[in-house]
Amino acid sequence: MIFPPFVPSLEDNFNLESSSSPSTPGTPSEISDQVLSIGFPQAMQLTWTNSSSTMALFISEPGSSVLYAALMPRGLQGPVYLYPGSEFTGDAITSCNKSGERFTFQLPGVPSCSITSNQVTMSFHRSRSNPRYSFSMRVEHEGSRRTESFEWRVSSQAQSGLYTTVWELVSLGRSSKSSSHRPRSSEVVAMVYENNGSSMQRSGGFQFLGRPTTKYMGYHWTLMALMSGIAVWQHASSG
Repeated sequence: MIFPPFVPSLEDNFNLESSSSPSTPGTPSEISDQVLSIGFPQAMQLTWTNSSSTMALFISEPGSSVLYAALMPRGLQGPVYLYPGSEFTGDAITSCNKSGERFTFQLPGVPSCSITSNQVTMSFHRSRSNPRYSFSMRVEHEGSRRTESFEWRVSSQAQSGLYTTVWELVSLGRSSKSSSHRPRSSEVVAMVYENNGSSMQRSGGFQFLGRPTTKYMGYHWTLMALMSGIAVWQHASSG
C-alpha cells in the first residue's frame, strides 16, 4: 500500500449509499480519516464505460472490490470528479477542471495529518511528436518538503501492441526559478495505460513505480499522480 503508510483504527465502517450521479458534484475542502484509510495500492486496475456523454471509471486493486470511482459528467470533454467507493454520492474527494490547455486540481485537506487543502495546475504542451503534461508541487522528501516538477510523457511501451496508450509520469527533480537550471535526473514514478481490447469494455491500469514504492512522497502527491493520470488519459483520448 503506497498510502496511507498506516491505517488508522476506525470505529465506523466506511459505506456509501446508492444513488444517481449528482447534477453538480462538489469537492470538499477536507476529507475524513474514513476516506483517508482507503489508501492507494501500488498497482490499480481501471475499468470504464465507453461513451461520448457521461462516463464512469472504476478503480480497484486487482482481484478486489472498487476503491474509487471517477465521474466524467461530460464524457471526454469535461471535468473529472473522484469519489471514494463505487457510488457517486456526496462530495468528491478531488476534482479536475480544464480550461483550454490548463488543468486545475482541487486537493482536499486532511485535518488528522495536518494537511491543508491545495490547488495544483497542470499544463499541456502540444506537440505531434512529443506531447507533454507538466505540473509542479510540494512533496515529502527525507523528512522535509520541497517543490518538484513532474511531466507526463508518452511511453515507448505503447508500441508493443499490448496497449492502446501508455503514459509515464516522470520526476524532473527539484524545481528552480532559474531558467538556466536543468534537472539532474528524470525518474519514472508512475504510469497509466489502456489495454488493447473490446471497444465496449475498456480497461487499463495505473501503477506507482520507483521512488514512491519505497519512500513516502505525501498524500497530496499520491492523489495528484492518480488524478492527473486520469485527466491525461481523458484529454489524450478526446483528441
